[in-house]
Amino acid sequence: MDQKRIKKIKEKVEEFFEKMGLPPISLSIEPKEKTLMVNLNTEEPKLLIGEKAQTLLDIQRILRLIVFKELEEP
Repeated sequence: MDQKRIKKIKEKVEEFFEKMGLPPISLSIEPKEKTLMVNLNTEEPKLLIGEKAQTLLDIQRILRLIVFKELEEP
């Protein structure tokens, strides 16, 4: 995956968290084989994880849809 596309995906992920009211302190995206590893630091990690990690799982699902949509665009 090229750096231009990774940068665009990073911008979409940052926008997602800002709209949630949880802007990341730091965010990095690393390609790993056929996946993208998103590393995020925030002041309120408990809000992202949620009870029994359900919120985290839901966020992963939403971000996966955002990334797939981004990858489909030329």
